[in-house]
Amino acid sequence: MKNKAIFTKFLVILFLTSNLSSMGEKLTAESSNPESRSSNKQSVSSSELPTIKKETFFVEGISCGSCSNSIETNLKNLKGFISADINIETGKVSCTYDSSKLNISTIKSEIDKAGFTVNTPI
Repeated sequence: MKNKAIFTKFLVILFLTSNLSSMGEKLTAESSNPESRSSNKQSVSSSELPTIKKETFFVEGISCGSCSNSIETNLKNLKGFISADINIETGKVSCTYDSSKLNISTIKSEIDKAGFTVNTPI
């Protein structure tokens, strides 16, 4: 029984080794061929790349989870909004967003619409 298990492990290792070596040959052939490398790449202009920023604000009036949810719900509707980290105890709201699609004044405006007072970014 032990011999059968050892033999099975040997076959598995042999199989994996042969597949890895053939994969390595394929990768080597692709990397040495300039046409295969350039055909898979797409050109992206710098204006199309997202510019991710994170801003933190002090927001007055946040006292519970419902307050936090209303702020986050308003922000989620904004194009370019990624996430918000809202600390109820300190009143800090950290927003991560794509600055090529969204600006700070729009974020502040949405927080104001939720019924809270936004102080300047930290």
